[in-house]
Amino acid sequence: MNQLSFRTEMQRTQLRNYRDGKIQRLDIDILKRLCYVLECDLHDLIEYIPPDKP
Repeated sequence: MNQLSFRTEMQRTQLRNYRDGKIQRLDIDILKRLCYVLECDLHDLIEYIPPDKP
C-alpha cells in the first residue's frame, strides 16, 4: 500500500477507500493513474453492479 501510494501520488486513506468500495464518485484521473501504475485495464478496477429492483 505504501509503494502504491507513493507511485500514484495518492494518500493511503484514499487508496483504502477505493479498495473497500467506500467512494461516492469515481475520479477519472485517479483511475487513469491506477491503471498506469498497476499496468491494467479499467475493467480490472471497476465493475458495474445494477441496483436491486423493488
